Amino acid sequence: MLAKKLSATTRSHLEEERDKQKGKSKPPAAASAAAAGDSDDEVMAEYLEKRMKELIRSRKKSCNVFGRIFELDSADAFLDSADNVSKTALVLILLYEDRAPGCASMKNALQYLATEYPTVKFCQVKSSKLNVSMKFKTSGLPALLAYRNGDLVGNYVDLVKE
Repeated sequence: MLAKKLSATTRSHLEEERDKQKGKSKPPAAASAAAAGDSDDEVMAEYLEKRMKELIRSRKKSCNVFGRIFELDSADAFLDSADNVSKTALVLILLYEDRAPGCASMKNALQYLATEYPTVKFCQVKSSKLNVSMKFKTSGLPALLAYRNGDLVGNYVDLVKE
């Protein structure tokens, strides 16, 4: 019955107008579907609800979920974390040193943000493992780099002053 209700008629507008004048207001398929009552509506609503749940589940499976901070231990790991992620994922990398001012606060903030935004990949790496200049270590930290699809989309240096 549901198939009859959802099927399209092949009658022209003129035929429908003639039937209305003769007292036949609905085509036969629509009349039988109307007679079926609310049971078809309930079946359709149940089907739509199941389908929506399936779509939500498949969306969750296709979406990367991180929910934590990844400690990077080399320049290669730094490059891999920025490049080898799905195209839609945002990657934030904190460059820090333990004794640099503001780095401990930034690490704590990222720890909180990683739990709040599980689809964003949060990473941190000591700048000494990336062979950056001494001037950058003393005046550029903490720094936050944002990557999407392997491209640098944000570069925030010396966040203590920001």
